[in-house]
Amino acid sequence: ISGISRACSHQLVRHRLFTYSQQSQRYLDVVPREGRGDEMVMYFIIPPSIRADKVLTQTYINSIREAITGYYRLRTAGAYPEDARFLMPNAAATRIVVSSNWRAWMEMFPKRTCARAQWEIDMVTTEIAKQLAQEHLGFMKKVGPACSKGKSDQGKRSCGNPLNEPITVFFGKEKYPHDHLIFGMR
Repeated sequence: ISGISRACSHQLVRHRLFTYSQQSQRYLDVVPREGRGDEMVMYFIIPPSIRADKVLTQTYINSIREAITGYYRLRTAGAYPEDARFLMPNAAATRIVVSSNWRAWMEMFPKRTCARAQWEIDMVTTEIAKQLAQEHLGFMKKVGPACSKGKSDQGKRSCGNPLNEPITVFFGKEKYPHDHLIFGMR
């Protein structure tokens, strides 16, 4: 999985029956952009709710810029990369290799494809389900949040937005089940 935030990867690794290999920030010093002198490039995830508002987006970018500036000040002053990285935001993009058996995937899907799940893990898990379904549709026919099986395990915290059908009905379509909640789409 490439291009997710470290915040999302932290949610992912809570599933203890999976095996992970994640890109380390310890020795990952950012390199200069080609043709841009000493300008550095790092990738960060901007949540849709922030991206939808120009003022919030600018505040977000400025805050990340301050953290990165602090990181480089520490590095220039001689701090070890593994110590300076404490300033890196959870929005920093990362890569992680995930593997597991079917049982673990089937336990994860109802939890992480729920509208109550954080938007990024919902999207990542839905994409994983989509890719697994290409090879094993028989296993995936009933994959989705608990509400797609006619029940919500959230009680009073239920989203009130049950799918009443597995997420596989959305495969091959442009929108995902919770896009309207994530992106304010109707």
